[in-house]
Amino acid sequence: LISPEHRKAAMDVNQPDRDHSHGMRTWEPVTWSQQRAEHRADEKQIMGDHWARHDFMVSRHANLESEDKQPFATILVNPGTTPNAIVHASLQWLITSGNPERFNVTWHTPGALVPETLRSARWNNPRINLNTVTKLFLFPGLVNPEYQSVQGEEAVRFVEGLEINFTYSVLSAGSFDIETGDLFFHLKDETSLQRACATRFADHKFLFLDSTKFKREGRVGYNIRDILETANTVTIYTVSSAID
Repeated sequence: LISPEHRKAAMDVNQPDRDHSHGMRTWEPVTWSQQRAEHRADEKQIMGDHWARHDFMVSRHANLESEDKQPFATILVNPGTTPNAIVHASLQWLITSGNPERFNVTWHTPGALVPETLRSARWNNPRINLNTVTKLFLFPGLVNPEYQSVQGEEAVRFVEGLEINFTYSVLSAGSFDIETGDLFFHLKDETSLQRACATRFADHKFLFLDSTKFKREGRVGYNIRDILETANTVTIYTVSSAID
């Protein structure tokens, strides 16, 4: 069961700070990205918490019962609110681990959400040195404020030209057809970049899908075979729902 406090914490992920100066509140139009951040926020947090404890910084060759963690990781994070929730959960684990300085993590992303998540972690924990685990490689391109990511052919060509073998790739999709293996996206302009990111090589790829995403809806971005062919290991995360 999910407590009200847990659910509120999940809803807070990805939400921009409010301006309370002079007793006034700044209101901005709700974007597509903000709407998606609230969708199944509790499920995103459950997946993120589990991944942070059991897969994050864990070698795929390690004993499942081992507490040993690998010290370095180069991580590709696809655009989207679910991958950003996974980053948030990872940072929370690092903060509570008591010694984040023993890790060295570089986050690669075309999205605008992850940079803010990394900045917030440093800002909210001034007494903890998070410099080695909040290193950011931000892809170039024009940011779409609705989608909260860079878009366009320039960004796609940049990603396709990357010569990096990533440790992890953090993926999600608008929906997933479990019979055909097709992954769908709602916005026309995002499919090319999503595919380019998803097909970069990573030792271990993780696909995070909440309980509402097992359906055919939107435009095909890529197929599960595309990520199997560009990884040594692929893990699909999801959660069950009381509605199921």
